[in-house]
Amino acid sequence: MTTEQLNGIANILASAGVHPTKEMVFAVSIKTLVDAGMAGNAAFDFVLGAGRYDAMVSELYARLTA
Repeated sequence: MTTEQLNGIANILASAGVHPTKEMVFAVSIKTLVDAGMAGNAAFDFVLGAGRYDAMVSELYARLTA
């Protein structure tokens, strides 16, 4: 996703009276893609960059098993 697209989502949230944070914009973007039928891992990678889902899962697993 481009910065322009993410800023557009932030502007939509702001126009609704919400103070958008970076995390909120990412979450809304991922949820919207999943609601439209995209797999969760694919939506995560689409918004945050290729390979980010696997990196997050690996880090989470490492912390849980440490």
